[in-house]
Amino acid sequence: MSAADPRMLIPALSDLTEEVGRWSARAAEACMVAQTAQLAAREQVEQVSHRAGVIAYQAGRDEAEVDRAAGEVARCREVCTAALYAAQSAISATHDAVSQANQALSYWVDKLSDAEARLAAAEAWLYNARNRLEQAVRWLQEAQADLGACLKSEDNHGCPGPRRAVANAAALVEEAQAEVAAAQAEVAACQARVALCRRNVALCEAAVRMAKAAEEQANQAMAIAERADSFAQAAQAAHDQARRHLEAELSASAAMATAVQAAAGQEASAQADLLEAMAAETRAQRLAHLARAELTYRFDRLRELNQPFDRQLSH
Repeated sequence: MSAADPRMLIPALSDLTEEVGRWSARAAEACMVAQTAQLAAREQVEQVSHRAGVIAYQAGRDEAEVDRAAGEVARCREVCTAALYAAQSAISATHDAVSQANQALSYWVDKLSDAEARLAAAEAWLYNARNRLEQAVRWLQEAQADLGACLKSEDNHGCPGPRRAVANAAALVEEAQAEVAAAQAEVAACQARVALCRRNVALCEAAVRMAKAAEEQANQAMAIAERADSFAQAAQAAHDQARRHLEAELSASAAMATAVQAAAGQEASAQADLLEAMAAETRAQRLAHLARAELTYRFDRLRELNQPFDRQLSH
């Protein structure tokens, strides 16, 4: 058989037709797979873009919250610093007040001791002065009795001696009365001095108690201010840590946004390539369809040409 023998061309054309059909099916399947992958890629890019938007929004809110917290922490540190300064000033002032109150108390305790000693001396003086007054009164009474007895006697000559004794005793009584009055005045003055010193001692003791209470309160205020300052420092450290986390979050958000933009660009490019490939596949399918039609036509013509040979062989 020659190469132009239809019986040789018919199987070849049949195989070629089948191969064109298989290629057409594989091309169509490949386009479907590529289209499905492109849709999945687009959906993934959209999901990642949405997630990136959520992260960027949250990062923006976190940044605003961190900025607000920065103001709060700054005000807290300022208040704590002022509280520490006030507590230190209060401790210094109350310490001085306690020292001054103790000094005043010591001063008035010494003055009270002196006043009580003077009062004791004045009371002793008054006691002795009253004894001397009583003695002088007895002497005067005795002298008056002697004078009365002398005046009753007939030979009294005017009783000059008893009269002098009465005069001397009266002078002693007058002197003793003056001394008693002076002693009483001294006792009264000393009692007033003692009362004054006792009041001042009581006031100083109260002042010492109040100053010590104020000092204790100032120490407590200092402890509270120190704890508050430590809390403020901890808040500052936490804010600094939050600021570092925010910077990392903003950096990650920016990186994700860049990656999303790049992915979107790649997806758009891939979409364009897919559309171009699908257009090319459509053109190829059209050409394959025409080729199959042409091959079918040629195949039919060859079979018609092959019929005489078949009849000759049958005869």
